[in-house]
Amino acid sequence: CGADGNPATAADNDCNDTSTGGSINPGASEVCDAVDNNCDSNVDEGFDGDGDGFTTCGADGNPATAADNDCNDTSTGGSINPGASEVCDAVDNNCDSNVDEGFDGDGDGFTTCGADGNPATAADNDCNDTTSGGGINPGAAEVCDAIDNNCTGGVDEGFDGDGDGFTTCGADGNASATADNDCNDTNGAINPGAAEVCDGVDNNCGGGTDSSDAAYDGDEDGDGFNDADCGGNDCNDTNASINPGAAEVAGNSIDDNCNGQVDEVVPFTFTEIWTQVISSNCGCHRFGSSGGMSLPNQATSYTRWVNENTTSSASPSPSINRVQAGNAQGSYVMHKLDGTHGSVGGGGNQMPNGCSGASCLDQLTRDRIRAWINSGAPNN
Repeated sequence: CGADGNPATAADNDCNDTSTGGSINPGASEVCDAVDNNCDSNVDEGFDGDGDGFTTCGADGNPATAADNDCNDTSTGGSINPGASEVCDAVDNNCDSNVDEGFDGDGDGFTTCGADGNPATAADNDCNDTTSGGGINPGAAEVCDAIDNNCTGGVDEGFDGDGDGFTTCGADGNASATADNDCNDTNGAINPGAAEVCDGVDNNCGGGTDSSDAAYDGDEDGDGFNDADCGGNDCNDTNASINPGAAEVAGNSIDDNCNGQVDEVVPFTFTEIWTQVISSNCGCHRFGSSGGMSLPNQATSYTRWVNENTTSSASPSPSINRVQAGNAQGSYVMHKLDGTHGSVGGGGNQMPNGCSGASCLDQLTRDRIRAWINSGAPNN
């Protein structure tokens, strides 16, 4: 009933008068133990400094069992207690002795708000916190793979040594797939985005240099001759059969050998004259001596043609050489083949004997013989 002798006024009454309650009375000091030690009808008052309803010894009154203890009971810690939700802020909000649990999804020790607990300062945040992102965090080493491994906000930094925007593993992050890799990371002018120029260097990392680079049109047709842009003289770099090393093809209206002339007449060799003209068209001379001239073989034919006067043959024959080396106009053979032999005093039929129209030698063949004579009628 207390000092006032009135049980109704509880303030001075002993609230636990059992044999075990000797330390519980109005004169006792309150301690944190989930018991009303001083009989003021409050439990553990003075041990909830921030007034959040959680004491430093918890609901079980045992400071040693921390799970239900208020781990921050200061005046600013009202939002920190065992009943709070954990947020990413570098603080143990729910007093479970862990910080920012639930914000490290890949378990790599880095959270989405970083060691400073501030998601806005990205430098220490885990930029890939998925289950597959354990190797991606602010503590990781950057590798060349088109991924921001160290969460700096850059990709493959350190792998673009010349600062040209192309890395040694390329935009696909695969160093083995070389098409987009920087093949020279010490020279900013050499990269997959550069234009190939004629300088003996693989400027665009295409795997070749100048004419051997498929991306460069210095030798687009691959015939071994560069175009003028690369110091060459291939006059048609889209056709491999046209270049300075090609033979001129008569009658196709093309400058095949890039000498600036179209269908220039290429002289026959005498061997070609023998096989293509005399042997196949001059049977009367080949197997006989028509007109007093026998041409049984190539050697004799050359001797009887070149610089031999026609007076050695039967009449009518003008006094000019059959072939006057260097002068086709003054060569009786050409007049006979052209059918103009009468203009120089010759007689008989046009050669081949008695030909007319298409049966005569075509113009190109005659022009090639003419060119052979004008070139000096060599025995070639």
